Amino acid sequence: MNHFKSSHHAMSYYSKGFSIISTIFTMVILASISAYIVKISALTHTNASLSARKTQVYYSAISGQEWVTKFVRDNGVCPTSPTTLVIPNVTVQVVVTCSRQSWVEINTYGMFNVSITASQSVFGSVDYISQTIQDSVWGGP
Repeated sequence: MNHFKSSHHAMSYYSKGFSIISTIFTMVILASISAYIVKISALTHTNASLSARKTQVYYSAISGQEWVTKFVRDNGVCPTSPTTLVIPNVTVQVVVTCSRQSWVEINTYGMFNVSITASQSVFGSVDYISQTIQDSVWGGP
């Protein structure tokens, strides 16, 4: 009988060691899965933020295009080139350049070549975003 108790005690001892190993293995797997989920969540958040910023830069460039078109049609000349626009509550820099080409048929006509560049952050940084629009605006005689 004494031999049976000793054998039973040994099995219990090894069984406890196995459960510790399986517990540690399970914890490592769960920690790895958790770290992966956190990484995916952070990437999703970063992509959503980048998408919103790209949209803001795009519409700032469109605003610059509308502004220079109105300026040329109202005044018949280019604005001072380059012109940096300030858009309230927006952290986007909008730079407008303009040049006039004239030709004469019966009257003198003006065509204005404009370039609008909207950018956010500093060129070369990882969060730099830029949008450039090239356009031709009819300025009339």
